[in-house]
Amino acid sequence: MREVMDTNEFHSLHKVLSQILNDKMDIDVKLQHQAKELHLKLEKELDIRNNIKSVEHVDNYKTILKSVKVLNDKRDAAEGLGVKLDPALIEAVN
Repeated sequence: MREVMDTNEFHSLHKVLSQILNDKMDIDVKLQHQAKELHLKLEKELDIRNNIKSVEHVDNYKTILKSVKVLNDKRDAAEGLGVKLDPALIEAVN
């Protein structure tokens, strides 16, 4: 589990964590908690990054304003869940 967590790659962590939870494997409670926190963080960061990529080139001003609002809402929602987002990602949102 630690090796997968060290990669900071959402899909790998999701696969391993899901398998552990579905099979009800017995792992260290602290490690499982850390894995769940990292999973949530990576999930939110991936969602924000995908949203940024989808609006890289937009000509319509109203669409730009809506995209800014959506990104800020996603950032606020993640922070509301206690997720500490990567500073580079926060800069990209800004």
